[in-house]
Amino acid sequence: MANALEVVKSIKAFGGTGRLSNPIGELAWVLQQTVREDCAQAKQILGDTGNQGLIENSMFYVQRMIEIGYIFTEVFVRDEYKNWQPKSDTPRIIDLGGDPGAMSALYWRYRAPNAQITVIEANPATFNVMRKNLARRGLEDIQVINAAVAGEIDGDATLYLHRPRKGYHTQDYVGKQSMTDSDAFTVTVPKVKLSTLIKEKEHIDLLKMDIEGSEGDVMCELAQSGKLGQVDQIIMEFHHDPVTNPENSLIKMLNILRIGGFTIEEAHITIGKGIRNKKKVLLNNIEDIANINSKVFLTFSAIRTQKK
Repeated sequence: MANALEVVKSIKAFGGTGRLSNPIGELAWVLQQTVREDCAQAKQILGDTGNQGLIENSMFYVQRMIEIGYIFTEVFVRDEYKNWQPKSDTPRIIDLGGDPGAMSALYWRYRAPNAQITVIEANPATFNVMRKNLARRGLEDIQVINAAVAGEIDGDATLYLHRPRKGYHTQDYVGKQSMTDSDAFTVTVPKVKLSTLIKEKEHIDLLKMDIEGSEGDVMCELAQSGKLGQVDQIIMEFHHDPVTNPENSLIKMLNILRIGGFTIEEAHITIGKGIRNKKKVLLNNIEDIANINSKVFLTFSAIRTQKK
């Protein structure tokens, strides 16, 4: 965790990035708007059965309060992205997998006030809150795209949502046959290839990726397009889940990074639920995670050390 002074500065930055406000008020606004969008989305999916009672509305608040508190703690208190150091006044950032309130985008703008940022978020409800929050803060220059990043582009994507009455955690993922959860809500969203978001010869200072098990397909497509060579640093949460998503192979991912000229400089695994714990992983032991026969979230920072 950052020292106390940096934590205070970071929390103030969350409230004050863009038009000035206060952190507590901003968190309350994000929670209220997120629950409002979630309820509207659930009603649209369920049709006539979508009227939410007091208990179900409370479940939405509890669920999203946990998630928003966790994201805020990770980004602005624990300083999840501290290993990123902007190397120019106008770094180019692509953020795959947004969050309620666009917290990671606000963090990038705090660290680099002139950063050129594109955020891709699949969930329409989360996208709506991000777009509204950036607009009310006067940050419309941050580009937000509502789409699922995919390795191939044919057709739309089915996005699986865990919402009350379907469970308490909020992980949204693009469905594959092996991942299908018949008890989840689903919405159809457009697909986009990551390579199409990167212009020819454009330098990408940072690629952040948290896309719930689709990272293998997306990185493979980026490498095959040749545009991985335009990326300088990657911060990724890799979702190792050999039971329900064995195609998302950690060994393949490490090989893509090695061939692409990247070296992993820091890694940890996430343990538990809610405000979860972090356990540092020795770099020599990262491949051992591939042999774990249960779900593991591996977060790492990879730096380009070889030119392509």
